Amino acid sequence: HLQIGIRAIDLLRAEGDRLHSRKLRTFNEPPFR
Repeated sequence: HLQIGIRAIDLLRAEGDRLHSRKLRTFNEPPFR
């Protein structure tokens, strides 16, 4: 059971990282300077 929970947390963390990086990328995309 513990392994499944850790795996779920890892998946959520990976998904969050992907969304965060995508958000940062789209945020930095438009030319602000």
